[in-house]
Amino acid sequence: NIMTASTVFTIALLLNMIKFPINEAGVLLSKAALGVQAMHRISMFMKREVNDAHAVSTNDVTTKQVLQVNGTFLIGRRLGDPTNNSDEVATASFTLSGIDFRVNRGEVVAVVGSVASGKSTLLQGVLGDVDQADGTTVARDDNVAYASQTPFVLSATVRQNILFGSPF
Repeated sequence: NIMTASTVFTIALLLNMIKFPINEAGVLLSKAALGVQAMHRISMFMKREVNDAHAVSTNDVTTKQVLQVNGTFLIGRRLGDPTNNSDEVATASFTLSGIDFRVNRGEVVAVVGSVASGKSTLLQGVLGDVDQADGTTVARDDNVAYASQTPFVLSATVRQNILFGSPF
């Protein structure tokens, strides 16, 4: 086999054509892994149990109050534990207990504390996202806003993160 200029240029052209797909294969695999992980999270969210026994009441607050909380919130209760367990607080890995407060209309409230002291658990409990011990009551007005502490940042420039596709 004799290597001619046309054979060398043809091979070089073919190798140059497949260079891009080979380089992008790693990016494709990482995007596919992120997609699988996102689908798993969505699946777990959709499969979670809806607990109507401790639903947040929206009509038990007075016209002066926006929020009223009294009770205990439970995190990490073992799966399979019955909800009527008399010792449900002991089966939870973390409890936020002794909560008793009211927020009146027009008040501004700041929840402050050290790391892992239960600030997020308190807010999730007010929203009805965590388990409540029996006897816990949460009553809130329908017009309560919540801004999560989890940031949403695009893998883009600072300008694109601020504008989200809007013209500058």
